[in-house]
Parts: sequence; structure tokens; C-alpha cells
Amino acid sequence: MTNHLGAAVQVRAEEDTWLRQAVMAIFVLITALLLALPSVAGAQEYKFDSVKVEGNQRIESAAILNYAGIEKGQVVTAGQLNGAYQRILDSGLFETVEISPRGNRLEIKVVEYPTINRINFEGNARLKDDALSTLLESQPRRVLNPTMVERDAARIAEAYSQSGRLAARVTPRVIRRSDNRADLVFEIFEGGITEVERISFVGNQHYSDRRL
Repeated sequence: MTNHLGAAVQVRAEEDTWLRQAVMAIFVLITALLLALPSVAGAQEYKFDSVKVEGNQRIESAAILNYAGIEKGQVVTAGQLNGAYQRILDSGLFETVEISPRGNRLEIKVVEYPTINRINFEGNARLKDDALSTLLESQPRRVLNPTMVERDAARIAEAYSQSGRLAARVTPRVIRRSDNRADLVFEIFEGGITEVERISFVGNQHYSDRRL
């Protein structure tokens, strides 16, 4: 009986020793990870001696750098570089934007949207060009902004809807020209007039259909 008890005590002591070793190993691992975190964070920081802008033709480099908000000698994180990219893109002036750290130099490459050369309407008969032109935000000699063009198309479609042509469709098309210019064409399918043949009321008890 005594031998069995001694064996049990020995097993329990070995288990306690193993548990302490496991806890110590976990503690060492966590400590090592915590110590490594500053190094990882530091690897995501940049400091540039120069900032180079490429691809711009009409937009001044100073304006692009102003959108970016990054200056020479400034310490920035990867998140701040992403924010700079988003601000340049959100300006609505560029089709594509690339921001690339190259050692101590930051390179910003852009492709500008074309300038609108002229605006045409095709397929319109009920609404004339002059009337449609007053609905547009897009204008010749301004930068072509796709978001603005979509809003223009929606306004034209709404104008047809108000005149009873609910099936009207408007499709914008961009025709590239030289010197980074483009013609903007709104292709219009006017559709037929939607007529109301009959109006019915449901649930009316106090008033007749004729009175309503």
C-alpha cells in the first residue's frame, strides 16, 4: 500500500514539473513575441528623402503632392501611404494611381482622365440638344469624371421619365482622341410614351371610385 502511495506521489510530482515547464515555455514565447512587435511595427514605417511624381500632364506635381499629404523627411506608416493613395484617387482627376516606396524615395505614378473635347447626343428627337445640355454637370474642356457622367445620364433618363417615356435608356460612351482628349456621347433610346388606361382603387369604403 505504501509503495503504491509513493508511486502516486512521484507521478503527481512529475506532472507538476511538466506543467511548470509548459507554463514557463508559453511565458517565454509570449515575451519573445511582445519584444518582436516594435521591430514589426518599425518595418512598416518609411522616411523619404525625395518624392517623385510621374505621368501627369495637366495636373501640377505640387497639386498631386498636396493631395498625398506626404512631405520629404516625414516618417509615415503603410496605412498613411494607403491614405495618400486614396486621397489622390478620390480627387476624381486620375484613372489610375500607384504609390511605390523605393528605398528612400517615394514614387507616385498617375494616369490622368482625359479632357472632354465635346459632348454630343444621339438618338434624341423629343428632347433637343440645348435642353439636354442644361442638365449636364460635364462640360467641354473639363476633366472627364466617370461618376459625374453617370449622374448626367441619370438626369437625362429622368427628364424623359417626366415626359412620360418611362422606358427611355441613356448610355454614355467615351471616344478617345489625341492629346489625352475625349468626346463624350450620350446614346439615347427614347422609347414610347407610357399611357395610363385605367386607375383602380382598393379598400375604399366611404368614398366611391368615381368620387376618388
